Amino acid sequence: MHSYACLIVAILLTSQSEAVNYVNNFDEQFFFACPNPDEFVNHVESIHSNGAEDRRFAFSCSKVPSSGQEEQGNIHCLPITGYVNDFDGPLAFQCNDNYYINGMGSRHDNHPEDRIWQFKCCGILGMHMDDCKYTGWTNTYDQPQMFNAENGYITRGVVSVHNNGPEDRLYEYEICQPLMGETSPIVG
Repeated sequence: MHSYACLIVAILLTSQSEAVNYVNNFDEQFFFACPNPDEFVNHVESIHSNGAEDRRFAFSCSKVPSSGQEEQGNIHCLPITGYVNDFDGPLAFQCNDNYYINGMGSRHDNHPEDRIWQFKCCGILGMHMDDCKYTGWTNTYDQPQMFNAENGYITRGVVSVHNNGPEDRLYEYEICQPLMGETSPIVG
C-alpha cells in the first residue's frame, strides 16, 4: 500500500512540474508582457539549475481592479525600460507613481552567471497606490521561487540581490492597493 501512495505522489509532482509554462530555457533571454494593458504581473515562479547557474521563469497576470476606467481608454503604458541593474549588482526597481508592472524581461550572461532585468509599466487614469509593502524574499538561494500578489494588491516593484557563492538571486516584490480617486481601496 505504501508503494502505491509513493507512486501517486511521484506522478502528481511530475505532473505539476510539467504544467508550468516557463517563458525561457536556462541561459536564454526573454520578455514577458501581460496580454492586456489593464493587467499586472500577479505571479512569478522560477526554478534554479546548479548546472546552468540560471533560472527558468513563469508568469501570469490578473486584471487590475479599477471600476471600469480601462473601457474609457484611460490606460497609459510607458516604453519598456532599458536594463535597470548590472550583472552581480542589486536590483531595486519601482514603476513610476501610480503605475504597475505589466511586463518583465531578462538577459543571462554565463560569465557572471547572472541576469539583468527590464520592465514595462502601465497606469490607469485616476488610480493611486496605497498601503504599499514588500513581500519579503520569495525564494532562498538555489531553491524554487513562488510569488503571488495578495488579493486586492497589484505589483509595483521588484528588489533582488545576487550572491556569487550559489550564483543565484533572491527576489522580493513591492505590492500596493489600487485606489480610484481619493476614496477607499478597490477590492478585486
